[in-house]
Amino acid sequence: MPLGRTKSPRITPIDVARTGEQRRLRIAVAALVAPLLVFVVLHYGPEAWDPSIVVLPQHFYIVSATSLVAFAMVLVVGIASVRTREPRTLFLACGFLAVAGV
Repeated sequence: MPLGRTKSPRITPIDVARTGEQRRLRIAVAALVAPLLVFVVLHYGPEAWDPSIVVLPQHFYIVSATSLVAFAMVLVVGIASVRTREPRTLFLACGFLAVAGV
């Protein structure tokens, strides 16, 4: 060997696998610890980070009525789709069902 040069270490497939395992372990630990850190910061943070949202009771009644009307439409359009065997009316009933679920 010439002077000033050192022999570079050989990298084996075992070393590569071990490095991949370490990387996956670090990612798994970070994925488990990150939500805990976010919770602690938000839980013990200043009060400005926890605003209070006030919703009027009329909103509850309007949304509930809309949901009930959409559910009634599901029943009517669903029966019509069974009788007519038309796929479009079934998809329409599914759309009303989605609105009723909200």
